Amino acid sequence: MTNLEFITANRALKIPRLELYDFIVQRVLNDKIVIIEEIFSPAEKMQLIARSLEKSSTKDYYGFKMIQIKIKSENNRLLRGKKDIQFNLFAPGSSVIEQNEDGHYSVKMDGGNVVTAAL
Repeated sequence: MTNLEFITANRALKIPRLELYDFIVQRVLNDKIVIIEEIFSPAEKMQLIARSLEKSSTKDYYGFKMIQIKIKSENNRLLRGKKDIQFNLFAPGSSVIEQNEDGHYSVKMDGGNVVTAAL
């Protein structure tokens, strides 16, 4: 069974970076999807990729997929009058991530499970 974990920006800021990277990698290695309410810099993305390669212990490791999601408040009726929001979505590398419409994503996992998220 696939789980979806959401990490708020406040929680992400309280976790030391290397611990956050390890948290993401461990979850993805266990076929979980992680959404973090934060956008990583290019340097942070590189560090995260390096951590994932260090932590993988099998030849069947396909890495992870990461997409940055930016939702403009003007395009989302639930966010009207509020600030834009940004997320990183992480999923196992063998999965397929599709954007169905603004703020609605599907992640198709290896075993055929489909997880949808409306952000």
